Amino acid sequence: LSYHVSPVVVSATASAMGLLTAVSNVARDAAEGEINYGTGALLFLMGLLGGLVGRKFGLYMTMRNKSSVIVFALCCALCLSAVYYVYKLAGTKFDSDLSDLCDS
Repeated sequence: LSYHVSPVVVSATASAMGLLTAVSNVARDAAEGEINYGTGALLFLMGLLGGLVGRKFGLYMTMRNKSSVIVFALCCALCLSAVYYVYKLAGTKFDSDLSDLCDS
């Protein structure tokens, strides 16, 4: 806002940059042969379905002037993702042995 840029433009720019980052990561992984296409297609379809449902839900709540429900749903999704990430991180064994790097 201090640069007098519309929030819609900022949001669209951030979304476009996120898309370009994701596409470049997929292209790099495809070039290195590290993609499981069956799992990738399943995750893509799940993301597409989730995006469509989320969009319809957002439009429905906006029409009903219930924007706070949208914010609450996004916060819940973010918190659940963070809790899952910490859970998975806590269950991962950290290898702190650096002797192999120094011996060569």
